[in-house]
Amino acid sequence: MSGLSEIYLLFLALLSIASFLLTALFTPIMRKYALNHGIVDYPDFKIKTHSEIKPYLGGVAIFFALFLAIVFLSILTLKKFYPFFNLTFKQLVLIWQIFFCATIIMILGLIDDVKNLSPYTKLIAQIIVAIIIVRSDIQIKIKYFPDWINEVLSILWIVTMTNASNLIDIMDGLCSGVIAIASFTFLIAGLITNNIVVSLLVAIIFGNCIGFLLFNFKNASIYLGDAGSLMLGFLMAIISILMSYTERNQLGLLLPFVILAVPLYDLILVCYFRIKAGKSPIRGSKDHFALRLNFLGFTKTETVKLIYLINITLSIFAILILQSNLIKALILFVNILIIGLIFAKLLDKIKIPE
Repeated sequence: MSGLSEIYLLFLALLSIASFLLTALFTPIMRKYALNHGIVDYPDFKIKTHSEIKPYLGGVAIFFALFLAIVFLSILTLKKFYPFFNLTFKQLVLIWQIFFCATIIMILGLIDDVKNLSPYTKLIAQIIVAIIIVRSDIQIKIKYFPDWINEVLSILWIVTMTNASNLIDIMDGLCSGVIAIASFTFLIAGLITNNIVVSLLVAIIFGNCIGFLLFNFKNASIYLGDAGSLMLGFLMAIISILMSYTERNQLGLLLPFVILAVPLYDLILVCYFRIKAGKSPIRGSKDHFALRLNFLGFTKTETVKLIYLINITLSIFAILILQSNLIKALILFVNILIIGLIFAKLLDKIKIPE
């Protein structure tokens, strides 16, 4: 590894640590603000089974830390401070485009945390933001498809991932931990593929999530809220689009589905279980696979740790797929699919109390 590469890795580590510290600083501040202004989550003893009210605005703390980190990158870029990294002005503009759209998603979630927007209002707003970012040329680019199909797929992917992240925010540390693992995986993938924008962004987001987990992992003192879970899901969707995966094999195109398998898997299962039971897919229920593991006998902390382990295993598979030939990648994908189907079948047998 060259000296410059070692310096760049050190810079990424320092950037992540700075993001960690900023989030750890802002989170107690936002917790106090949320409690003082009644921006809290009340238990309903049905789906929300926590024993006391929990403040929201954890996502806002992450947002502020993310903002300051991007400002820092901007200053280094405009000052042409390149011994650490060579971020071009065009790439900097791209990062700010992503951040501004993430800001809209964060504000949307914040309004929902305060006033409880209808699911349809949130969905329409998310689609509009997705269209804006896709029209700015941040989109899936599959060369076999015409532009309009790539645009539609991009919009569907962004909206799906945004809501999938929100859907798994049901246990202490689950959403923020899963996104932290996904971010670190994208960081490795970004380094392998020499994608500086992705590497810088996920280094920041990884630090954000770990900093937030200090207050959110067990007996959480603050929640992400929709402001955080929607924003993090949106950022993961955009980051996955910015990556290039097919240098070794064409199946690499499916890599985001492996890295982000946990929230996507839960979204698919929840929709399936709810439709099967004759319920609306957008209506809250206990059909989440994390809750099913909880009902199976795992404590909430054990459930979260088990999901972390599953996520880390999938991340290892993802990196292997990225660097494998077509045949090896296909074998890995098929094994993941088979295990996922078997796991879904077992989860379906778990009886969920009404």
